[in-house]
Amino acid sequence: MTTAPHLPPTPIDVERSADGWRVVPRGDLDVVSGPRLAGALDATGLDGDAGAAVTVDLTDVGFVDSAGLRALLRLQDRLQAQGHELHLEAVDDRLHRLLEITGLAPRLLG
Repeated sequence: MTTAPHLPPTPIDVERSADGWRVVPRGDLDVVSGPRLAGALDATGLDGDAGAAVTVDLTDVGFVDSAGLRALLRLQDRLQAQGHELHLEAVDDRLHRLLEITGLAPRLLG
């Protein structure tokens, strides 16, 4: 039986921006890293930051699977419930096509 090699976790940086928060994942957004996306915002105090926008900068994300899409949708739902907006930045052609095919482009790209 062959096992998959252990891959390091995808780093996710979170920083304050002029209008809210900027989230910068690097690597793949998948079943391993997807759940960490929302968790990365937990320590920011975002809940008390009314109206703050959250921008996810996808410049350094090379791959997004269905679990990654689910993580983005859950993040958007959570943010909307708290009165925040989600913006995706640097969406490459492959991800844009995936969002079109799945019908999620209007929801995630506005």
